[in-house]
Amino acid sequence: MDGKWLKWALIASWILLIFAILSIIIYISVPSILSLVLGTPISGDCGSALSASTGAQSDLTFALMSLCSSAKSFVGMSAMLLIVIAGIPALISYILATLEVVRSPMTGLRKAIWLILFWLFLGIIAVTAYYMTDRKKASTR
Repeated sequence: MDGKWLKWALIASWILLIFAILSIIIYISVPSILSLVLGTPISGDCGSALSASTGAQSDLTFALMSLCSSAKSFVGMSAMLLIVIAGIPALISYILATLEVVRSPMTGLRKAIWLILFWLFLGIIAVTAYYMTDRKKASTR
């Protein structure tokens, strides 16, 4: 089996997961970013700014709350979508690594340990560790 498929599936899943983590960080910091840019304090839930507003300021506050809520919704949905999309190459890399371990001339215990690490405990981290350690050793022999 060609190792390029496993390599590129791992690279794609890690890149997408990094973007998902960045999206989650942005999701958490949206109220702070909007408060900093607009100069109006907005709390973390984007809703308590209404309680302090009165009169003409309430329209601005409502607009800010709506902007904050919409931004958090968009960033949250994009983070979830990135996580789901990152799962596709991660699953492909799990399957490819499992096939390589099963077909390899490793001993039974070593195969079992790798398969347990792939599917039960560490997932993409274990597949990456397999690619960096045992797969590289097997290709140099």
